[in-house]
Amino acid sequence: MKEKEIRKRLHAINLTEQFAKLVKYRIPTGIIAVDRIIHGGVPSGKITELYGGWSAGKTRLLLHVIAQTLRLGGWAVLIDEERALEAGLCDLVGLDVNHPKFIVVDPDDIETIEEVFEFITKTINIIRTEDPSGFLLIGWDSLASTPTKDDLKESEDIGEKVNIAGARRAKLVGRGLRKISSKLYKTHSCLV
Repeated sequence: MKEKEIRKRLHAINLTEQFAKLVKYRIPTGIIAVDRIIHGGVPSGKITELYGGWSAGKTRLLLHVIAQTLRLGGWAVLIDEERALEAGLCDLVGLDVNHPKFIVVDPDDIETIEEVFEFITKTINIIRTEDPSGFLLIGWDSLASTPTKDDLKESEDIGEKVNIAGARRAKLVGRGLRKISSKLYKTHSCLV
């Protein structure tokens, strides 16, 4: 009895209920060992970062998740800043590039990190309006290759691409991720 009263007075949450609300579904990667490690797949309502060295297979894993999303009837949007999408790789992972719910965004239309975050918000709004019960996965390949507005301005000023200070870039990315994380959670969408 004492524990219940303390929990009530401290506005404690019921973790069982909370966990059930947090992840509505998971999108399997299609790779059994990976799915086992990440508890069944990429969680809805969350941001999932694929991290690794150059040529480690991050794009390939992302394409596996996109293929699974489409097989399960969901929407998949790919922001291909790396221009890494190749027919052979898509065939290898079983990704139907002509699927009506697969949208690839031209990197020339979204040039900066700031524009990517605006695009993600717009995409969630459009898909949710047109298909409220459908699920959505947005793949961004990759954050590291997407310049900021400052990058573009500085490159125009001196005629070449320059690196901005890591702290400024990190702050900008952090702000953008905070902005969209609530929207992802509320709509059970995924960003990889």
